[in-house]
Amino acid sequence: KNMARTFWGPKLYRSVAVDYDQVVLADLDAWMKSGDAEKLAVVARILSEAPQGFVFDQRAFVVELLEHAATVSQKCLDGLSSALWGSAISGMRHGVPGEPFPEDETRRNRSTEALAQMSRQSPAWSLFNSLKRDAETDIRHKQQEDEELFDE
Repeated sequence: KNMARTFWGPKLYRSVAVDYDQVVLADLDAWMKSGDAEKLAVVARILSEAPQGFVFDQRAFVVELLEHAATVSQKCLDGLSSALWGSAISGMRHGVPGEPFPEDETRRNRSTEALAQMSRQSPAWSLFNSLKRDAETDIRHKQQEDEELFDE
C-alpha cells in the first residue's frame, strides 16, 4: 500500500497539477519551510515528476527549497537534489545526426546561466553544476557516436 502511494502519488499529482506553476509552488511552500524531513521527502517525490525545465523555470524556488533542505540534513538535501536532477534530465531528446541534442545544449546553457548567478556556497550550486557537467558529457558522447556512425 505504501509503495503504491510512493510510486503513484507523484504521478497523480503531476496529472492533476499539469503545470508546476505558482499555484503548485504555493501549495508546496509550507511543506518546504516546515523543516520536517518526511514532508520534504514528499516534496522530493512530487518534484521528481516535474517537467524537464522546472529547475530552470522555477530556479528561485529550487534554490530556496535546497537551502531549507540543507538545514534539515545532508540526506534531505541529497534526496531533493536527486529528485530535481532526475526531473531535469527526464524526457525524450530529439536531434539531427551530426549535431548535439538541443535538449542537452539547453540544459548546459541554462545551468551555466544559473551558476553565474549563484554562490558556490549555495546548496543549489552542486545541482546546477552537476546538470551542466552531465549535459556536456552527453553532448560529447553524441558527437563521438555521430563520428563513429559517419566513419562507417
